[in-house]
Amino acid sequence: MKSTSHTMLNDETTVSPARPITMTVADVSELLGVKPRTLAQWRSLGKGPAYLHLSASPRSQVLYLAVDVEAWLASLPRRRGENHGE
Repeated sequence: MKSTSHTMLNDETTVSPARPITMTVADVSELLGVKPRTLAQWRSLGKGPAYLHLSASPRSQVLYLAVDVEAWLASLPRRRGENHGE
């Protein structure tokens, strides 16, 4: 997964090159296994992870904060499948 940044402040406010701060639409699309168009639809419907535009124009580049994507994934309901021993 390609990222737009190579450092992130962790809980101890030190720099860690292992995790990006921001993710592009392509990054999030690949991570979630959905098309970029699906992310655009989710944004227009107020669904999916929080995002930001790089300028005031709604046509500007969209970025996602990695922590927002992680928080959104963690907020999804977890379900057990019928064939996954309960």
